[in-house]
Amino acid sequence: MSLSRRGFLGAILAAAAAPAIVKSGNLMRIVAPGPMLLTLWGDGVHDDAQAMQALVNGQSVMFGGREFGPRADGSIFFPSGTFAMGATAIIGSGSKLFGNDTTLKALSTAPMLELKKGTMNVQISDMRFVCLGHPAMEVKP
Repeated sequence: MSLSRRGFLGAILAAAAAPAIVKSGNLMRIVAPGPMLLTLWGDGVHDDAQAMQALVNGQSVMFGGREFGPRADGSIFFPSGTFAMGATAIIGSGSKLFGNDTTLKALSTAPMLELKKGTMNVQISDMRFVCLGHPAMEVKP
């Protein structure tokens, strides 16, 4: 298909006029989404290990359809539920984990929590640990 001289000139004029016709307020804005948050399930089935590690690292996660994270003092108050652990969460000095009818349930034979040698001032309160015949926590040399 060939384009006539008249059709070509008409296309050039239309292209030149287009920027004058479209107003900037009518253009679609592109907004970059925020970082994806991991989900803390607490149902005893879904693996919560990555979300647990994110919380211990001071990041927020999704829980119950809302953003959930450490308090201003860095402590983490876990709601009631059974949090399945398919991997080991590494706990650092100064970590404060508090529960309220909270259970950590192992999905593997790996320890659920690991404290590296030299870790100090860790508080864990009101949390139950359900293990598969192995220690719930381990101190690494």
